[in-house]
Amino acid sequence: MFNLLSGNDLTRLADALADQLARRDRRAILRPERVLVPQAGLRRWLQIHLAERHGIIANVQFSAPAEYVWELLRAADPSLPERSDFSAHLLRWRLLPLLETMAGEPHWSGLGEFLVGTSGALKRMQLAGELANVFERYQAYRGAQLLSWQQGADPLDWQAELWRRLVQQSKQPHRAQLLQQYLQRFHLSLSAPPALPERLFVFGCIHVSPDVLRLFGVLAQHCQLDFFQPSPCREYWGDVRSERERLKGEPAAALAASFAEPDNPLLASLGAVGRDFVAQLFSYEHLLTFEEVELYREPRAETLLGAIQTDILDLRAPSPERHPSGLVDPSLQVHLCHSALREVQVLHDQLLEMFARDASLQPRDIAVMAPRVESYAPLVRAVFGAPMPGDPRHIPFTVGDAPAHTEHPIVKLFIALLSLPASRRSASDVLELLRVPAVLRKLDVDAGALEQVLSWVSNAGIRWGTDAAFRAARGAGYYGDFSWAWGLERLLMGYASNLPTERVAGVVPYVEIEGLSADALGKLIYVLRALESLARNQRHALSAPVWQQVLNEALDALLPAEADASDERHALTLIRATLSALADDSVAAGTATQLLDWLCVRSFLTEQLNEVGTQHRFLSGGVNFCGMVPLRTVPFKVICLLGMEHIAFPRQDPTSGINRMHQEYARTGKRVLGDRSLREDDRYLFLQLLCAARDCFYLSYVAQNLRDGSEVEPSV
Repeated sequence: MFNLLSGNDLTRLADALADQLARRDRRAILRPERVLVPQAGLRRWLQIHLAERHGIIANVQFSAPAEYVWELLRAADPSLPERSDFSAHLLRWRLLPLLETMAGEPHWSGLGEFLVGTSGALKRMQLAGELANVFERYQAYRGAQLLSWQQGADPLDWQAELWRRLVQQSKQPHRAQLLQQYLQRFHLSLSAPPALPERLFVFGCIHVSPDVLRLFGVLAQHCQLDFFQPSPCREYWGDVRSERERLKGEPAAALAASFAEPDNPLLASLGAVGRDFVAQLFSYEHLLTFEEVELYREPRAETLLGAIQTDILDLRAPSPERHPSGLVDPSLQVHLCHSALREVQVLHDQLLEMFARDASLQPRDIAVMAPRVESYAPLVRAVFGAPMPGDPRHIPFTVGDAPAHTEHPIVKLFIALLSLPASRRSASDVLELLRVPAVLRKLDVDAGALEQVLSWVSNAGIRWGTDAAFRAARGAGYYGDFSWAWGLERLLMGYASNLPTERVAGVVPYVEIEGLSADALGKLIYVLRALESLARNQRHALSAPVWQQVLNEALDALLPAEADASDERHALTLIRATLSALADDSVAAGTATQLLDWLCVRSFLTEQLNEVGTQHRFLSGGVNFCGMVPLRTVPFKVICLLGMEHIAFPRQDPTSGINRMHQEYARTGKRVLGDRSLREDDRYLFLQLLCAARDCFYLSYVAQNLRDGSEVEPSV
C-alpha cells in the first residue's frame, strides 16, 4: 500500500519517519530498513535527526532512488552487472569512439557542428560527457522516444543513430527497457518482486521521473511504501498557474484568466516543479494512495515571514488586511551591498546582532547559501576567520560545496600537474609547488631551507622555461638564458668551483651555496626531474589505465606515503579515487585501449574533482556556508542567501542544442509533465528555502557594478 505523508516542515516528516522506524516487527529486528533519500546533504541531515531522536540510528540503509531502482532490476535479473552500460559514467567512454567514427562520416553534418575547432579530441570528450547526461535523462523522461529510435525512427537524426549504435554494441538492455519489462512482469503478479523489503520509505523527493513513480506504484502492491513529500502548500495546487502561463493559453481562456482572482503569486510563479509533481501524484495515473497524512506546521503569523509562509500554506493571495504596510520586523531582510566582500562583512555584523537579540540561537541553526559559493569561500574565511576563538566577534563556521582545488593545496597541486604541458615553468609556478606542506615533508625541507632555495632561484636569474628547446617549442626563440637549465648550471658550478669572478666552461658560477646547504639544492633538482618526467609522458596520447599509473607515480614522487592530517588524507583519497574512476570507467565501458591526450585527461579529472567537491563539510558544525543545491532544503532558524544577482540565480537552461527536451520547450513553450528544468528547479528551491526558514530569511546581493557604479538587477 502507498501511504502519502506530506508537510511543509522536514522536521515533522523526519519525526514521523522516526516513529515508523521504531514500530517494527520484533521477529524482523535484524532485517535492515530501507530509506530512499535523493540528496547527500539531506541524507546527512536525516541521519543526524534520527540519531538525535532515538539516541542511535543503526541497521538502516540509505540509498538514492536511482541506486535502489537498479538494485531491484538486478535482483529481478541477476545477469545484470553492478553498473549499467547506459549509466552516464560509462556512456561517456562508450560514446568517445563512436563520435570519432561518426565525425568522419559526411552525412552526419549535424554532429560536426559540435566538433569544429583545433582540439577535436577535447571537444569529443566534452561532447561525450554532455551526451551521456542527456541520454541518461532521456532514459528517465523519454523512454518511448528511445524505444522508437531503437526501432529505426528518425534515420537522419545523428542522436538517434548514436543511440542505435550504443544499443547494438551493448549486451544488456537499457534502463527504459528494463523498467518496462519489470513493470509488465510484476504489475498484476501475485508474487512479490525479489529483494523487496516489507517496508520501504521514500523521504524528501520533490520530483520523480514518471517511470520510477509507476515503479513505486507496483512496489506498493506488494509492500508498505511510505512516501514523505515536502510541500509548501496543504491545499491541492496541481492546477495553479502563473499569470504568464494563464495568458499564454487559448484566447478565450486567457481573457478570462486576466480577470480571474489570482492565486498566491509566489506559489504560482516559483512553484512549477512542485506543482507538476503534485499533479502527477494526484492524477492517479501512476499509483493509488491508500492513506494520506498531513503534517503541516502553522507558521508564526505575527511576523512578516510567517505571514508570507501562511499565505503560501493556505494558497491565498496577500491581503492588505492581513499584511499591514507598517509591519516591519527582522524576520525578512534584504541587503544591497557594493561588493561581495561587503556582503560578507554585513552578514557577519547582522549575525552578531541576531545572537545578541536571541540567546537561544546557535551557529548551527544558521545556513548561508550562495549560487556561486566558490566566489564567496575566500571572503568568508577572511571575514569570519579573522576573529580568534574567545573574541566576542568570533563565529564558528564551515564552508562546503566549494570546488575541491580551493579546499586543499594538495588538490591544487594535482591540478597544476595536470596542466603541466601548458605551463611556462616559471620560477614562481615551480616554487609554488615547493611551498605545499606535504611536498616539503616528502623532501624533508624545513622553512629555513625553503627560504634559501627561493633566494638562490631569484638571485641566480631563473625566470621561466626548462631550456632553450622548451622556449623554441613555444615560439619564444632558441635561447637558454634565465631558464632552469641555465640557472642550475650556475648554481651547480658555483658549488663545485667556488670561483665567483671567473667563467668556468662558459658559465658564470653562483657561489652562495656551500657545505650541507647543497642538500636543499639537490631536493630542488629532484622536484624538477619529477616534473620533467611527468611532462615527457604527457606529450603522448595514453590509455586511461596508463594515465592512472603515470599520475599516481607523479604523486608518489612529490607527496609522502602517509598524510599527517584528516584534511590531507581526504584530499589524497579524493585524488586517488578520481584516478581510479578514470581507469575503472574506461575498462568497464570496454574502451581501456582508447588513447587520450593530456587535455582530455585534465578535462575529465578536473570535472570529477569539482563534482565531488566538499559535501562532507555540510552540517559539520558552526554556521553552514554552502551552495544552493536543489533538494537540500533542510530547516534552519535563519537562512541567508548571498550573491542573489539576476545573472547568478536562477540558472539558465543550457542552450547548446543537444538536449532535445530543452529544444522542444524552446520551440513550443510547453513542457511535458515532469520534465526537468534548471531554471524552474532553482525557482522552486528559492520557494522551499523561504518556507524552510523559521525565524529569519535574509537576502543579499551586489546592487552596483564595481567598475562604473551602474545598477545591478536582483534575482527575479
